[in-house]
Parts: sequence; C-alpha cells; structure tokens
Amino acid sequence: MTVAAIEKIIRLFLDGKKIEIAVGEERGEVTTALEDLERYIEADYAPYRKAVDELWMTYPYLDLEEARRAAELLEPIDRTSWQFVTHFLARAAKEVRTEEDAGFIMWSLMEPLDARTRTENIFEIAFDGMERATQAERYEKVISTYPVLAQRIPPPSFERSEGAIPFSGRMEFCLASLRDLRWLELFLHFHQKKRFARCACCWSYFVPKTKAETKYCYRSFCQEHGAQLMRKRNADADPALAICDDMRHLLSERAIRYEDAPPDRRAELFQIDSVAFGAWSELASGKRKEYLAGKLTAEEFLRAIDTCHVLASYDVTAPKKSGKSVWRQMVERDLDFDPHMEFPACMRLDLGRPDPQWQITTSEELRTKAQKGHQSLKDEYGKK
Repeated sequence: MTVAAIEKIIRLFLDGKKIEIAVGEERGEVTTALEDLERYIEADYAPYRKAVDELWMTYPYLDLEEARRAAELLEPIDRTSWQFVTHFLARAAKEVRTEEDAGFIMWSLMEPLDARTRTENIFEIAFDGMERATQAERYEKVISTYPVLAQRIPPPSFERSEGAIPFSGRMEFCLASLRDLRWLELFLHFHQKKRFARCACCWSYFVPKTKAETKYCYRSFCQEHGAQLMRKRNADADPALAICDDMRHLLSERAIRYEDAPPDRRAELFQIDSVAFGAWSELASGKRKEYLAGKLTAEEFLRAIDTCHVLASYDVTAPKKSGKSVWRQMVERDLDFDPHMEFPACMRLDLGRPDPQWQITTSEELRTKAQKGHQSLKDEYGKK
C-alpha cells in the first residue's frame, strides 16, 4: 500500500456561496468556505499532534489501534480530517508487516498536520497586517509569496466585483489531499466580501462584523486591553508617543490635584481641571492619529499637543522601522514551514567556560526569539 496510489476521495460541492464537503461516502453539513475555515483555523490541534509524535517514537513498529485512537482526537475538532484519516486507516492491514505499510499509516496521520501547517502559513501571509487590503490584494500577496499555489487551482479573475464566485451553477471538485481542500476553500473565500483579520492582541484570526478596519477580536480580554497594550507598544518604539503618554499622566494628575484642592489653594496649583484635561485629551488623540498617519513630524506633533507648555524641548529622534523578523522570513521562504520541526528543544554545554553547565533551551524560547518584533501584544507583554 503506497501513498502514490491515493485516490481523490475528497469532494467539494459548490452551489453559489454554499459548499458541502464529502470524504468517501460521508457527507458533511452545508456551510460556506468562510464558516468552515473559521472553525478549522480555531481548532486546537495540540492533543492530536502530541499523539502523532508519540507514534513516531515507535515507527516502523506501529499499532494500528493506537493510530485509530490518535485519529479519534480529530473528530470533535475537525470532522473532515477525521473522516480522511479513518478512511485510509480502514484500508491499512490490522498488523503492519512492512515499513512501507507503516509509512502509509503515518502519511495518513500526518496529512491533517501538514494541511494545518500550510494553511496557517497562508493565513499569516494573507491576513497578518493586511486588514486594509482588498480580497484581490490578499490573494495576490499569497500567490506572489508562494507561486506554487497558482498551479494547484487556476488563478481566479477579480475583474468582477468582490463577492462573485468565479463559477456558475452547481460544481463538484475532486481532491486527493486536505492541503488542496483548504487551499480551494481559501480560493473561494477570496471572492467573498467578508474577510478574516488577525487580532493584534492575541494573534487569533476572526471575522470582523463591519467593513471598518478592525484590530482586535471580540474576546473580552482583547476588547478591554488591546488598545492599551498597543499604545504601550507604540510608546516603547516611538519616543514622541512616549512623551505624549507621559504628558497625559502628568496633566491627569494635575487636574485631579487641582479639583481636590480647597478653592482658596487652587491659585497656587497648575491651572487645569477635568474639563480642560478632557479637551486636551481630545486634541492629543486627534494629533496622535495624524502623526501615526505620517501627516505630522515628531516635532510638529509635540508642538501641537504642548498647549500647556510643559515640555522643555521638541527635539526627538525618529524611530527606526524594524525589518522582518526571523519568523516572518521563514514563513515567507517555505510554504511548509513547520515551527514544531524548526524549533526543537535543545541542550548545550559550553566547554569554554571554567565551570561548564548544561543549558536547556525550550522550543517556546526558540520560537519567541525568532518572533522578536513580530509577536502578539499578549506574548510581547506576557499577559495571560
């Protein structure tokens, strides 16, 4: 039994915007490409990946029942992938006699993980930092990064208005792999008006409820703390924004002190109350947006917000734009970039030291180092 002999058992039925996926004789629910992808990209694959990793430890001496138990972990999170794996495990011999048979079983188990890895990379290219782009621009960004994908499905035409599926009538697509299935769904999604966005706070993907640019998903933590953490990031990277935030704290404290003081003592204090502070905050917010949009220089921005004359100088060093992180370069370089393979935990012994000690670097530490400059706000500031 060889991987080369795999038939096209996956069928996707398209009728307008609705799709239905069948694996073998098993048919799924009628949905849309966006809804199916939304469930898929949010599914937690960690338990399944752990189970497959454990099976690799026994390769090529595999227990088919253990392979089936690992596959069962997929059913509640990704029914299509579960149907795919169980279909091929049913074809496998109950006792694995050759390494070729064992390879076929492991291919069946690895296909959902390979599809998930590839889809995550495509999502990062298409939707990370692309919230202001059109669907056509997102598609072109993916194809220019991974030209091989243009060969998997004929390039779509975006000449018509977005939201028009490039096919008419009911159609059936036959596919041999889960990787091709997910790319076909994304291909169809790029012709829809609704889009995915990446939350700057937690880095999850979500579907915005409006056409307006949306930076944060609808989880309570991201709604409550996303904007605050973004201001902190901007201030950390930009001295002009840091000065603005310092001014905000300073004037807020002075306004509170002024209003808490007895009327006969207020003449000795800085003359600002809550109304004046509110007016300044509104002015500062507007000028901040203009500065971030590139309409004001750092010096012009600070001069505009220093209506209370608390700054001694408006001379600041403009922040340098950071280049692509190591992580982003690796994603762009390889469609099948898998962080679980690229960043294994390791041990190091530096014999050049007078008292050498073993040092353990975890996979998470290696990933964090590679993502430096390209992280979610929660990861960057250690928020739980």
